[in-house]
Amino acid sequence: MVIFPFRNKNVCRVTKIYALKDDRYKSGKHNGIDLVSDGSRDVLAISGGSVIRNGYLPSSWGKYIVIRHKDGKSAVYAHLSESKVKLNQYVVEDENIGVMGSTGNSTGSHLHIEIQNKYYTPSDTSDIAEYLGIKNKVGKVEDVLQTELVKIKTPKGQEFAIEGINIEGSNYVKLRPVLEALGFKVGWENKTVIIEE
Repeated sequence: MVIFPFRNKNVCRVTKIYALKDDRYKSGKHNGIDLVSDGSRDVLAISGGSVIRNGYLPSSWGKYIVIRHKDGKSAVYAHLSESKVKLNQYVVEDENIGVMGSTGNSTGSHLHIEIQNKYYTPSDTSDIAEYLGIKNKVGKVEDVLQTELVKIKTPKGQEFAIEGINIEGSNYVKLRPVLEALGFKVGWENKTVIIEE
């Protein structure tokens, strides 16, 4: 499952889209999307994986993190003002990994995020907007969401609807709101989900 890289997507904006043609980039296009959060600047891991790069490139990404996911793809988080992870560390989905910034080749505070199918192959990227469940266009994230209500029915016959993301015909929902709707308390302890009635 993939989550949004900021806690509150309703206060975020897409400022540059994926695949925008631009000769300033080695691949000739923008390989990710640029996001600005007008709320918390904390950047979250969109999926679990291992930190394979945690460095600084002054002429491009600035302070950046690369996390390799279980599917073999790598997520790049760039222009950070601060990294909160270490090389080879395993991070879980939704973990705070850094802080949005304006390091490297940047004209203002934002997060550049991209998905590389094979790490360090700029010409081989996936549409990160689709990955995140948003439309590939500039604007407020709430205006470009590809969400829909997903009906959930429990074994006890309870029914409720929760916001989900439709990716390639499959519906995905976050575990926490489902469990909370069922009356469970959900917490985290040492990277372990704790579920209590």
